[in-house]
Amino acid sequence: MQKASIYLFMGENAYLLREERKRWLAEFERKHGSMSLVKLDGQHITIRSLLDEVAVAPFLSERRLVIVDKVPKCTKEEVQKLSASIHPACILAFFDSKPDRRIAGVKELIATAEVQECALPSPKGLRQWLIQYAQSRSVKMTQNQVEQLIGRSGEDQDMLAQEMEKLCIAASGRELTDRDIQDLSVPAGERIIWELMRLISIGDTKGALTFARELLHSGESAFSVWNMLLWMLRSLTEVASEMQAGERSPAAIASNTKVPFPTVRTVMPIAGDLSAERLHRLVDWTVDADLQLKTGGYRATDQFPQELHALIDRFILECSSLAKK
Repeated sequence: MQKASIYLFMGENAYLLREERKRWLAEFERKHGSMSLVKLDGQHITIRSLLDEVAVAPFLSERRLVIVDKVPKCTKEEVQKLSASIHPACILAFFDSKPDRRIAGVKELIATAEVQECALPSPKGLRQWLIQYAQSRSVKMTQNQVEQLIGRSGEDQDMLAQEMEKLCIAASGRELTDRDIQDLSVPAGERIIWELMRLISIGDTKGALTFARELLHSGESAFSVWNMLLWMLRSLTEVASEMQAGERSPAAIASNTKVPFPTVRTVMPIAGDLSAERLHRLVDWTVDADLQLKTGGYRATDQFPQELHALIDRFILECSSLAKK
């Protein structure tokens, strides 16, 4: 670690931002232990409370590290006071992908802190990173397979890291195969559906509702989200049908139904415990709701989607209740 007291890590590369945060935490704990390590959520603290954290001396160690996720609301004067009040043995590190540079406090923080930009990799750099990632796990990956994975899952490094983790575990020291990539990686277009399905499958009702609302607030149309839910139900129905017939192999179910392998594994916990009667009730309600949407029973349009928003919430609640039973 460098001598500066205040650090700011920012940039669009969520993967590098997260890895740098992990590295700082691990390195500090290795050298100084966890007694003088503090982690704070910048969205739920005030500058006054942050001043209290950084002004005190370390406890039973030479240094104190305060990690703040997201830059809290602050004025230029508050940042100046923070810089003047920090204890000489305290290190303050902010991690924020997109701090609002229009705010005077953020401008002052950028001018005061040691800033590290976590930029997106170049196309060549991204491909080299994939090869190196595989090598670090003793897995051989060809350049052609790199292109296959990027073509299938996109160029987001954070998402690719998740896909590589799965692929390297599956390959387990052997050479990666094209079949591994086809069966295990999630196509970029299906990733949103897969994440929503994952939240529902573990019974995280609040997380699923929040995820759906964030999709809507980010510009995804209500009709698009509804169609995702219909695809989810179709996948759940097909997997449940296979399991009720006695099939328990995810690979066999994926082959028989053409449902993507990761999706099969995600919905199997629900499908395995789902009775035909309960599944029929959910399908009947969803078909009726979709029919009414198409025939005017529900007055939902792109301009006035409130009734469709309520249907989306109801669907998630119904599916989450299945996961909890």
